[in-house]
Amino acid sequence: MTELVRLSLEEIPADGLIEAAGREVRNALERERDAGWRKLRLPLLGSKVRDSIDGALAGVDPLALFAEAWVQIRELQKLPPGERSYVEIGEFSFEKDLHPVVTVSFPPWVSRDIPLTLTLSVKTDAVELEVFDRHIVAVGGGHCNLAIELKYESTSLSGPVNVKHYDLPGEHRFAGAGIAIPGSDASPAA
Repeated sequence: MTELVRLSLEEIPADGLIEAAGREVRNALERERDAGWRKLRLPLLGSKVRDSIDGALAGVDPLALFAEAWVQIRELQKLPPGERSYVEIGEFSFEKDLHPVVTVSFPPWVSRDIPLTLTLSVKTDAVELEVFDRHIVAVGGGHCNLAIELKYESTSLSGPVNVKHYDLPGEHRFAGAGIAIPGSDASPAA
């Protein structure tokens, strides 16, 4: 069984990414009416941005993220309830946006919320899914790639950054009933 690793900021080459995000946040704060923000230094912003991104990534399970994309595949949506199937998925891409927010307090000033967008891009080359009762219950034997891009408003701060490559030589079983395929109302039979 493949042990699942949670996605964390330590896995992301974050040096330039955090600095660029900190500069953009500082520029946004300087555009606010009160010039007091100009005293704010980049190291403080960098740690605020890092905390915000870490919070958005906390609990992100990359394989569950992949499964969230796979359940949209029409072939899986056509599977009948109550049956077990094994489905091979070829190349497949999917994106999900997370929205970390940075707020800076620099007494007596408190900033407005500065929204960032963290886009997670998933690409699978080939995987085999086990589906039971319209739930993805296991994945194995494939290759998955995860990339991120950090944006402030419409400006990319990082460009896509490849984060992780997963080779799944074994099997990973999802906890509980697995990942439900849309339109599935029934719980898996025992």
